[in-house]
Amino acid sequence: MRRVRRLIIAALLGGAVALGACGDDGDDGGGRLSAAQYRAQLTRLCEESERQATQIGGVKGANASALADYFDKIAAVQTRRRAQFEALRPPRDLHDEHTRIAPLLVEEIASIKQAATSFRTGSDPVSTYETFKTSQNRVLLRQIKLLNKIKVPRCRGEVDASAGAAQGPS
Repeated sequence: MRRVRRLIIAALLGGAVALGACGDDGDDGGGRLSAAQYRAQLTRLCEESERQATQIGGVKGANASALADYFDKIAAVQTRRRAQFEALRPPRDLHDEHTRIAPLLVEEIASIKQAATSFRTGSDPVSTYETFKTSQNRVLLRQIKLLNKIKVPRCRGEVDASAGAAQGPS
């Protein structure tokens, strides 16, 4: 379960980074963040995601229902982060990266919710987790590339190296 928590925290951090990528660029008076403001807000969202993931704690029990509940809580945090992300207005020079992060958040949340549903309906927990881990790693790898372009390295999540199939580009 330690790997689950690390992967979830990495997903939350990546999602928070993506959320923060929607800042305003004050140079045009259109409510856009400057690049520095955008990066600061993105970092703040990442830190808040990490804090909330820590507050959730680990899985409360050794059964599929406990896993489903845990994943539901993570999905709720990610959904809130996505809304914050969408409320931000990135500077023009980071708009493309921001736009490419948004669908990754949708994919990430869908994967978390699918895992919760699979745990709840009695699917094999190991297979469900492996599918989730592979999906999350693919999303995280794409997010890391975008975060490197945005220059917000503190928001990068950890890719779980044990998910071999997820290591290739998607």
